[in-house]
Amino acid sequence: LGPLTWQDEGEATAMDKAEALVRAFVAAGFTKIHLDTSMRLADDDPTLPLADTTIARRAARLAAACEDTFRNGVLVQHPDAIEPVYIVGSEVPIPGGAQEEESIHVTTPEDFESTLSHFKAAFEAAGASEAYTRIIGVVVQPGVEFGDNAVEAYDRKRAAALCQSLTHHPGLVFEGHSTDYQTPRNLRQMVEDGIAILKVGPALTFACREACFALEAMEQEVVRDEEKRSQFKSTLLKTLYHTPKYWKRYYDEDHLTLKMKYSYSDRVRYVFGEAPVQQALAELMENLNNEPLPRALISQYMPRQYDRVCAGSLEPWAEALIKDRIKDLIDHYLYATGVVVSPGR
Repeated sequence: LGPLTWQDEGEATAMDKAEALVRAFVAAGFTKIHLDTSMRLADDDPTLPLADTTIARRAARLAAACEDTFRNGVLVQHPDAIEPVYIVGSEVPIPGGAQEEESIHVTTPEDFESTLSHFKAAFEAAGASEAYTRIIGVVVQPGVEFGDNAVEAYDRKRAAALCQSLTHHPGLVFEGHSTDYQTPRNLRQMVEDGIAILKVGPALTFACREACFALEAMEQEVVRDEEKRSQFKSTLLKTLYHTPKYWKRYYDEDHLTLKMKYSYSDRVRYVFGEAPVQQALAELMENLNNEPLPRALISQYMPRQYDRVCAGSLEPWAEALIKDRIKDLIDHYLYATGVVVSPGR
């Protein structure tokens, strides 16, 4: 939570709006608050990196607002309410993955310690010293990232010095961003090394998109009348193409259609909620819900789900198949965090 949505505005207005945002979340009962003020605002120098002191100062202001809302609002109405805890950091990557293929810089122990020092001083200056004691995680770059067509895999040797520095801060963990598309083994190692909070997003919507494309391929087999087919894929791509704000910064014109369909950045997720896409998806579901899908067809396009259908643990209906495909990815994170003993079901 922070001023990202208003980064085209100056600090005065952007931070006022960010403060209202964090207050609303605390008032609504959220207790894990990630304060992200790592982005430049309109009146910051665009030629210079945003100073850690500025990032910390802005985050401390938001923390003070959270504390005020909790003490004078939430706690009054709910005396047993749980105090908010905080995630902070100055190395928060932009949402959606890297925009260019580049070497990944692993946070150094010195930078991590410096970040904590800046945040401690800023929280004290903002009258939020108690909130500082409830910082449970710091966002770092442990050497993982994904871009349009590549994934930087976790290498625990590269991150060893950084992770070792956690031993000086009992009760603190790292939060890793852009963990999408890491292998279950890599995710497990990250947790073992102290990167205990794993942020994921596009990998899940990527799996959803894969499932929808697979279902449309099945639709083409079972719905012979082309005019009755959903045209889901073409509708999705057309809607994305006509909304360039979602892809211009991520895709160049080379192989544009291929990237829109299959890029790890998964920019199509931003138009899934648009009316034409939702209508096409509803038509796809309707076309496939007249009767259970043929098992042989599921085997062709969704082999993992086919095994579960045969085992009786999954129904051969379109919506169930989509959700199960997404669960395949969720299982990786359940395995990494020790909830299940195997990444597969």
